[in-house]
Amino acid sequence: MGSSSSLVRVLGVLGLLVALQGGACGEDRDPPRGGGSGDAGVDLDAGVDADPGDTDPGNPDAEDDAVDDAGEADVVDDAQVDGGGSDADADLLPECVEDADCGRSGVCGQGGVCLTRLRVATWNLEGIGEEGSEQFEATLAVIRRLGAEVMLVQEVNGEADVAAFARLAILAGYPHTALTPEGTFGPQRNGVLSALALEAVQVHTAESLSGTPGANDITRPLLTARVRPAGAEPLTLAVHHAKSGASNLDEFRQVCEAIRLTQALSGFDAGRDAYVLVGDFNEEINTGTRSPEVFTAPPEGLLEGFVLGPDLEEIMARGEMINNPFIYLQRRGGLEMVALDATQVGGAVGTRPESGRRIDYILVSPALAARGPAAEVYYAANEALGGGLSKRPPALAAGVSEVASDHLPVFADLLLSRR
Repeated sequence: MGSSSSLVRVLGVLGLLVALQGGACGEDRDPPRGGGSGDAGVDLDAGVDADPGDTDPGNPDAEDDAVDDAGEADVVDDAQVDGGGSDADADLLPECVEDADCGRSGVCGQGGVCLTRLRVATWNLEGIGEEGSEQFEATLAVIRRLGAEVMLVQEVNGEADVAAFARLAILAGYPHTALTPEGTFGPQRNGVLSALALEAVQVHTAESLSGTPGANDITRPLLTARVRPAGAEPLTLAVHHAKSGASNLDEFRQVCEAIRLTQALSGFDAGRDAYVLVGDFNEEINTGTRSPEVFTAPPEGLLEGFVLGPDLEEIMARGEMINNPFIYLQRRGGLEMVALDATQVGGAVGTRPESGRRIDYILVSPALAARGPAAEVYYAANEALGGGLSKRPPALAAGVSEVASDHLPVFADLLLSRR
């Protein structure tokens, strides 16, 4: 078909979209972005479901959002648009031309398909501190600045931090929360703060994943949950805090945990499903396979109470326990996860300012990676540079990040398909 008739067809579609939507894109632009299905009532450890408070933590740049939920335009073939053609020449017309056509939180993706933007963040808090303390207030300020719909955290330390976590959720405007219990090897917990209802919240242990009573080869219990933004596909999230250290013993435990992560996230279609794994991996992804390349026996010095599950013993006996935790997460035919290329404004990659190492990551399924998510490492010291992903005002003072934690948060704007 010639270019003139194509232009006629596109102009006709634009007119149809305006007629169907009634110009609603210019309405109120600052509604809450929380939504989805009802709360599953999960409250894993300390009764920390927060009061609703400010239910708009995930609206970092409200002026970019339009309110209307875009409906799908009727499919119009050539005969309807330009009075000619045949069924064989019919075109499937795009549902959007620009982001505003896709309504609140919407993005007009490749091929004119509307997608839903969802911001996810991960942060090792290094504790929270008492409400009113410098650490607590700095942590709250950074969380508000990021404006993520879902914030996944590590190192909620001990019972005092559990109470602080609940207050943090209320003040930051997250009505849905979950925390793991303490593990055998320390008081550090993983948690979720969410503007969206949490579904299918699960705490995973070596016992539950191996099916063997007494197995205990995970340093800190793993946490998975699902959120379901209104009108979009569900997103499964997993939060992890790996064993720290660089000895063979530490590396062995990191590998055990990585294998357990693949079990916790099993059953997904890598090319179709939306799933995310975040956390502090205590290793750099480009380190590669370490020495020894393969573990054939557990290193000496394992802590009392560490019990390797028989399924991991079998993997080791086959000579398949490779000393690289990321291999298991990114292996073709498995989860095939992709680490997002998050950097600080200014280009630095470190997530731990003291060492400059990049050890905190957001890994996503191939389906999510294919849509081009954007990611960033937030560091208040870079505020004067400007740029980066949109954030909620106000900008923070240069030293706030160091007061809050010894790690920097990583956040990403993911794009979910609509249903």
